[in-house]
Amino acid sequence: MAGYVPYLVHAINNIQITFENANLQNNINVSTAHSTIILGTSFPPSKGTFSDIVKDSMNFILQFLQDHGSPFMANVYPYFSYDNNKDSISLDFVLFKSRSPMVTDGDLSYTNLLDITFDTLLFAMETMAHANVPIVITESGWPSIGKDVATIGNA
Repeated sequence: MAGYVPYLVHAINNIQITFENANLQNNINVSTAHSTIILGTSFPPSKGTFSDIVKDSMNFILQFLQDHGSPFMANVYPYFSYDNNKDSISLDFVLFKSRSPMVTDGDLSYTNLLDITFDTLLFAMETMAHANVPIVITESGWPSIGKDVATIGNA
């Protein structure tokens, strides 16, 4: 993962320059989607940080997004968090079926894992002084076959 990050940094910059040369910078925003694997600390959300491996590159990318009014795009898959932490995460919490807060972090209360992941990204961006960059969830999902909770009903 980290080996490709320098190429990504150069690629988004080159694409932006190309759009500017074609006078398209006001019509097209340059961004890139990120997996939540870039998080180093993810719980509690208020302690969210990016992994040390990508921190320098993330700072450049976030500054780029801020400078050009582009969103931070995130691919968020609560299934994988659940599958790797079944002992500590309730299936109802992951499937948006929780009726009351299952996690509290300071003044924040959470009834689902997606909101925790979103806020963790927001706090990680805030620690790098880029809290004003909007976050867009670009991809999510749930498998419908495979493991015990990978069912059509849960998907």
